[in-house]
Amino acid sequence: MGDATYERWRERSRALSLNPRPLSARQAAILREAVAPLLRDMEATGQPLPDIRAEAHADRGAGIVCAWIRGPGGTGRSISVLPPSQRGDQLSDLAEQLQDWARSVQEDPERVPWPHCPAHPDDHRLEPESTGETAIWWCPLTTKVVAEIGALGSAPRRIPLKKSR
Repeated sequence: MGDATYERWRERSRALSLNPRPLSARQAAILREAVAPLLRDMEATGQPLPDIRAEAHADRGAGIVCAWIRGPGGTGRSISVLPPSQRGDQLSDLAEQLQDWARSVQEDPERVPWPHCPAHPDDHRLEPESTGETAIWWCPLTTKVVAEIGALGSAPRRIPLKKSR
């Protein structure tokens, strides 16, 4: 990215942070579809749900949908959703963003970040990973798949772990 392009992007992002842009109907649909599996997992594990706003506070480039999430106390942050053609990467990337948000709104600093590993509940969180068309939660100690993203708390199904990074 050249200096002039970077400056235009920076100005656009600064303007959006002060005056958010409502998402188009298509962008809002992409956001709803992308975040639905993660909200199911948050609900299934007792994690407070974010207030998701269909408004862009940032510009991350063509094909990327930006939105705003707020937590208790009104604190908020921007999230970005990768294009739906990259479904597994989209879910994994969004899971990391929601993990960061969940950590920032936790009231108990001693609590293990979301989602905690069911095999090691007081030790660490599960990690998201793209498996191509979908994404999974896996244990970083055993490297075993715990659940497909969107299915925490459901009966497990066999999903091969293929590292995408």
